[in-house]
Amino acid sequence: MTTSTGADACPACGEPAVGAASWCEACGADLDGPAPSPPCADCGAPGEGIVDGYCGSCGARQPGEHDHVVVDLGWVAAVTHKGSRRAGNEDAFSVTDANGTAVIAVCDGVGSTDSPAAAARAAATAASDALSDDLRAVAVVADVDLTKAAAAAQHQVIAITQADPPRAGDLPPSATLVVAVARADSDGVSGVVGWLGDSRAYWVGAEALRLTADHVYDGPPGDEQSGSITRWLGLDAADVTPSSVDFRAQAPGLLIVCTDGLWRYLDEPQALAATVARLRTDNPQPVQLAQALVDYANSSGGHDNITVAIAEFGPNPGGDAT
Repeated sequence: MTTSTGADACPACGEPAVGAASWCEACGADLDGPAPSPPCADCGAPGEGIVDGYCGSCGARQPGEHDHVVVDLGWVAAVTHKGSRRAGNEDAFSVTDANGTAVIAVCDGVGSTDSPAAAARAAATAASDALSDDLRAVAVVADVDLTKAAAAAQHQVIAITQADPPRAGDLPPSATLVVAVARADSDGVSGVVGWLGDSRAYWVGAEALRLTADHVYDGPPGDEQSGSITRWLGLDAADVTPSSVDFRAQAPGLLIVCTDGLWRYLDEPQALAATVARLRTDNPQPVQLAQALVDYANSSGGHDNITVAIAEFGPNPGGDAT
């Protein structure tokens, strides 16, 4: 474990700290003091002029804490971004390297409900924590309890609703959920995926596979409800039992978990695989590839929040994907 006991760099100018100095030798700032507010992302005006998230000089909205989040664990990574057209990010994820097992949870807050971002963040964390705990008690990945993970996520979403009830006429906080647990073994890659809603998981390797099937209403042409999700997390959810699938695949390959902010532009597995192959030339690491896929979605329109989580599995002798 690496522990830091002092400033590594000046909070004001970024110059490296020297020894046990309390003051920056470059600009004289207090090394133990708080970092100054960042300048306006648009015009560069001093951060002191930013009030309630808006620049006092140019009026531009400043990036929020959750607008763009990146987590890089090496072989497991994830990126979420608010997209080009949305004011905030209602997607969330949690990724864990559990001693060589990838644990991924991705949620998409339902925008028509109250506090969707809070619901998504709470659900992703709760589901991931439940799966990581369960891994300690099982011998094989397929034995993890996806239903318990969904129940833990549902519990947290309901807790948000009870702590801050929606106003009359508003729908309670809701979110989709997709979770994936996978590890490499002597026969390749084994994994399990569970989901509620239309967030997805794909395998991209020797062949490209979509591992999930959307929970959506398939109505007749012209039906405004067609495409709406039929399962979700939330107080008004009728069924929070996740659908699930076990899979085995031949390494090398990528497990890709995402929200509809990506797959709306790359629906079919073959389209995703072709784009991944093209982007990996300049973005070989999982975190680079996840960001490149987010950028691709934004350049394609970016109409929704975008989340991409990737676990990379290297060459391993193994059997066929099923």
